[in-house]
Amino acid sequence: MGKKKPSVDFSLQVDDVRQLAKTIEFHCTNWAGSRDDIEEQVRIRRLRYMFRAALMEISYQLGDDAFK
Repeated sequence: MGKKKPSVDFSLQVDDVRQLAKTIEFHCTNWAGSRDDIEEQVRIRRLRYMFRAALMEISYQLGDDAFK
């Protein structure tokens, strides 16, 4: 059985989630990935999906206030 990898949990403010989502979108679009690490784009896309889901949850929770 493989070793369990450590994980970290933390809380972010709405503006922080938005900023990180924008940053990840930029890198996903403009960074082809490292030749030394072929899995880098996979990890960036995974982060992109997680933050898109977080933004949808924020929009759902805040309703019309989500875009203020």
